[in-house]
Amino acid sequence: MNQLHRIPFLVIGGGIGGLATALALSRKGYPVHLIERAPEFGEIGAGIQIAPNGSRMLDDLGVLGKIRAYAVYPQRLILVDALSGELLTALDFGEKFQRAYTYPYLVMHRSDLLTILLDACRQSDVITLETNREVVAVDDLGDGALVTCADGSTYECDALIGADGLRSVVRKHVLDDGEPVCVEFVAYRGAIPMEEVIESAGMDTIRYWIGPNLHLIQYPLRRGELYNQVAVFKSNRYRADSDDWGTEDELEEHFARTDESVRKALVRVKRDRRWPLYDRPA
Repeated sequence: MNQLHRIPFLVIGGGIGGLATALALSRKGYPVHLIERAPEFGEIGAGIQIAPNGSRMLDDLGVLGKIRAYAVYPQRLILVDALSGELLTALDFGEKFQRAYTYPYLVMHRSDLLTILLDACRQSDVITLETNREVVAVDDLGDGALVTCADGSTYECDALIGADGLRSVVRKHVLDDGEPVCVEFVAYRGAIPMEEVIESAGMDTIRYWIGPNLHLIQYPLRRGELYNQVAVFKSNRYRADSDDWGTEDELEEHFARTDESVRKALVRVKRDRRWPLYDRPA
């Protein structure tokens, strides 16, 4: 059945960006309708780093207090040569940093952040959330937009906000700048229980191992119960017409020349999924 909904603000996409946008509008008194293509709200991935500008906005959204129960507040970030193990530089997140930026630098699990934002949206009287709504067409009405979904539902709105990911339907309508471009880098990432960690820099540190065309990032999550690790490298075997590149064998080859601590940490980096990285050239 074709159903037409006329609404002031329509947000497409129920990830972190879409939910935060809906919540921000609602806190200014605007009614918001958000639609998500998946059957239920959920987040893919593990860790997210939030700098002071981000934590300030989360405070403006009224959720920073709840985030404190899940986040880790590191005391420093270190940059280490992945080949030699030499400390290159460090950033202290202590008292001087706090005075300069007012708000903290924090790290947390992406799913925890999404759950907190989702709960806040559900508690709002002016936010409507719907799932199973796959957008297939966007039409410019001049004074608004008309959105059509795969199930035949249509939404007419005064303002349309696209938060629908890398291959955004809204972006295609507004810019039509083509498909995202693979940058030939691939990531292996995931969070493991703290008791499974072989090598770490401690609970108070974000550690970046950097080298030619590769890096490894490590930091604790979820009150220190999990440890997030992300290994990234540029593939020498990339082909646009194939998925046979950025493999586990290549991961091992690229990191074989790194410092012993990096190689030990790599043993616990999750291999169940590879994540090709994309960009949109200006």
